[in-house]
Amino acid sequence: MAAGTFYSGKNGTVKRDVAATQTEVPHTQMWKLDFEATESKTGTNSTGGYFQRATGTVDATGEITCIVHDGEVAPFTIGTEYDMELHIDDSGANYYAGDFMVTKQTGLEVEMEDGSKLLKAVYTIGCQGVITANGDVPPIPT
Repeated sequence: MAAGTFYSGKNGTVKRDVAATQTEVPHTQMWKLDFEATESKTGTNSTGGYFQRATGTVDATGEITCIVHDGEVAPFTIGTEYDMELHIDDSGANYYAGDFMVTKQTGLEVEMEDGSKLLKAVYTIGCQGVITANGDVPPIPT
């Protein structure tokens, strides 16, 4: 995309078990990735009383929000590692890929207004190594 172009995420998808089955996670509402570098802080006479920081390893974590309808199986199991593709659109060419461990499930919500049996679940994921950017996606922070 040209500089200044906005990435909408419309029609984005999540695929898991990419190497084996290319399973698309149904009813995905949202996914996100967060990047954070570990740091160490030191203060010496040469820093004038201020901390000086040194960055270390980058940690990539994120969330996947999806709906599970009555009779469907939850798409992820806590403590399981999946090879995934996080697509930003429906082209099939623009996505981030990597191995992610599902570390947490939160946000269980049940629709009480109309009595429908569905479950909204938020899964926390942690990267298990390198994430690769494929196609036309924003660069990964390093």
